Amino acid sequence: MNLRIFDFRKEEDIRNILVTPHIRSRFLRLKAGSEMNDFHSHDLGHEIFLILQGRCRFEIDGEQAVLGTGQMCIALANQPHRVNAVGEEDVIMYLSVTPHIVPTHTGRTPEGERQPHSFWPPKQYDAVEVTKGSNEELTNRMSELAKSASHSLLKCAEKTENLKQILATVAKGNVCDTREKVWKDLIATFQDIYLLGEVWNDLAPRLDGED
Repeated sequence: MNLRIFDFRKEEDIRNILVTPHIRSRFLRLKAGSEMNDFHSHDLGHEIFLILQGRCRFEIDGEQAVLGTGQMCIALANQPHRVNAVGEEDVIMYLSVTPHIVPTHTGRTPEGERQPHSFWPPKQYDAVEVTKGSNEELTNRMSELAKSASHSLLKCAEKTENLKQILATVAKGNVCDTREKVWKDLIATFQDIYLLGEVWNDLAPRLDGED
């Protein structure tokens, strides 16, 4: 990805900027006087909100606060939350949700009860499908990636057992060497999981049209 500059003062940049399984980030505008939107939460993702313009009321997990320019708050995974603009000025905020694995949003009732999931397609997030192929081909790809991630995790588990044995002997040099090997296996595991998420994000919304 080339170095690009995004500016919340430009209307064309009020959108989702980066959408990958690692993170979804965007600038968002809320019209002045807007009503509180419906509650939702994220099964996996933590969401960060940074106010760039205006004042915004947040209700997160039963608590309320009004934030102004330069202030930030966080909704952790599974914390129901909703927002609305306060005052006569439109709100512009930066927000990010990480990771971004569909269905991403879980609707909540005012009482906090979970609603059925909606598996929105990539275009809902100003994105396009990354993985091409039929549903069967994507399902096979998911299976391959899941097996690869499992293999990396097993290797990580084996090296962690070695690390436990080394720690018991207080062999400092060996500890550092084994730590590097565990980290390499963890990297491989997460790379496979992110690729798995990429395929899943494209496949899952398609299945609404399946019999």
